[in-house]
Amino acid sequence: MNGTVGNITKVKIMLVGHIQNIGEFGENGTTQPQGFKYERTCLKLVDVQDASCALSDPDWEDVQHFSFFFQFPREAVYEKNCPPALPSTVAVGPWATTSTQMAYRAVEARVRYQLQASAYCNDIVQATAAYNICLYDSIDQLPPPVIVEHYGSDYILRREKALKSMLRRQQDRLAISAEEPRPVEVKRGGNTPAIAIPLRLAIHGSSSPPGNVKLKVECNMQTTTFISLAEMKHTPSIQQAEESPYIQDITTAGRLYIREAKLSPSDWSKAATKTTTTEKSRMNTSFKHPTTTTTTVTEITPTIKPTPHTATTTLFLPLLESTMPPPTFFTSHLARRYSVALHIRASSDSGSATFKLNVPLQIVYLPDAMTTPGVEEWEEDPLEVVMRVHSERGELPIYVK
Repeated sequence: MNGTVGNITKVKIMLVGHIQNIGEFGENGTTQPQGFKYERTCLKLVDVQDASCALSDPDWEDVQHFSFFFQFPREAVYEKNCPPALPSTVAVGPWATTSTQMAYRAVEARVRYQLQASAYCNDIVQATAAYNICLYDSIDQLPPPVIVEHYGSDYILRREKALKSMLRRQQDRLAISAEEPRPVEVKRGGNTPAIAIPLRLAIHGSSSPPGNVKLKVECNMQTTTFISLAEMKHTPSIQQAEESPYIQDITTAGRLYIREAKLSPSDWSKAATKTTTTEKSRMNTSFKHPTTTTTTVTEITPTIKPTPHTATTTLFLPLLESTMPPPTFFTSHLARRYSVALHIRASSDSGSATFKLNVPLQIVYLPDAMTTPGVEEWEEDPLEVVMRVHSERGELPIYVK
């Protein structure tokens, strides 16, 4: 702490969060852009402990420990019309970009959380200290799948193309579809989490099992941040953000990974041939004297519907963009989401084709997780060690609620 510590009668600690969105833009053709800013204190929690609550340190005569506990009031957090979530610690921009409605010169977003401690002798401050921390608010550890239809063309889970070949006139068609993987759960001190994306392949038009099919997949993680100067009701699509004069989307691509897979004939299966019937009615009229009798005759025509050969495989991708990236979250003025972009080249004896997919990805955290440095024996104040080690790494201690 900064200051001279005398007879301490109480200690006050505050957890303060601040969000700031800045946009500098003007209408297309305007030479003097205008600056707009949204900022507010999104969290302020206070706890006070008197001297009788202190615990003496057995190894440090002049060190006393205070335990603090913050209760997050879900019903009063952040915005009235917003889900009960806090914006996670992020720093995006400044980023020069353009919009359909406005010509943005620069846009940026900052979310900071800070622990502020003050030691008092009666009502006089004797010493102060402040530490920046990362706070990740992951309110749902098992979120439902993303409804891709709500986001237009942002996500692409299926593509079908003809396998083109110079040697064959009749072309088989290959369909590749992906499923949204399970939410990636980041654990404190755990191994690097992996993303497992199930892929399903179906070849149409071939009566015999396909031969060897080779897949070469280029994949990377896409991070999209939505920064808004006005209140958002839900996470927008990229098209909605581009059409809005107040919302800007910033998408960055992570490291590129290359994966290869080979499917042999034994990996493919073919479902039983489906037979459907088509009913066709006609009038059969026979003339008999003195009356005429009319009957309806139904003809049933069987139709054989061919079924494709199908195969499945799983694509594994390590999550190495950051050891602990911010979770997927939405608040009224800031939102973060992730996806995995896949560029797939499939080749076989029947021909080759390329496919581009974009699969939604959700990142979650378990509550009460906090990063700690790998120090086995404390040779100085433990809190100072935590702060110093993270500072040397260029990181902040991360807390998850």
